[in-house]
Amino acid sequence: MNYLQFIASLIHSLAWPATIVVLAAIFRKPLRELLQHLDRFKYGKVEIDFRRELDQIEAYARTIDLKPAPKQISAGPRTAEQILADAERLAADFPEPAVGLGWTAIEQELTSRTARLGLSSDLPSPGRQIETLRKAGQLDDETYEILRRMRNLRNMAVHSSGAHGGISSDEVREFLALAAGVVRRLREISLK
Repeated sequence: MNYLQFIASLIHSLAWPATIVVLAAIFRKPLRELLQHLDRFKYGKVEIDFRRELDQIEAYARTIDLKPAPKQISAGPRTAEQILADAERLAADFPEPAVGLGWTAIEQELTSRTARLGLSSDLPSPGRQIETLRKAGQLDDETYEILRRMRNLRNMAVHSSGAHGGISSDEVREFLALAAGVVRRLREISLK
């Protein structure tokens, strides 16, 4: 086998995996949205239907006299402080999700502020809400920069899957403290 045959063989071997990677990159957003609504999974002979599996587990739990706790009725939306408290409890064992939850408190406050100011309560993303508040003169440049950079940290944490050594619980707590400060700052925004 000469080097041209070797290269041709290598290209032939890598063509399908490379195609799949390229397609996954191109369609990553639609795929992510599809996977978020997935309640049934099938691969080969393995099939999992979340509802059916949950019903079977509950039935089995009843046979061994394991009673699920009564279902809680939500008393309304949770406050940013409640969300941040939950994130704090997750910090040590699940740092990446704790950062995501901390950012959720900020997202909730952004939605509340834009709606309260009549700017629009149905803006599709925190990025657009941040830009809308800034353009309306409701968000100073410094807070805007902090929000932008915290959003990048959130994305890094949530999409890293613990890569690059992960995030320490101290770093999460610092992020959550900043998130609480940002929530307070957003609440200070008032009609001008």
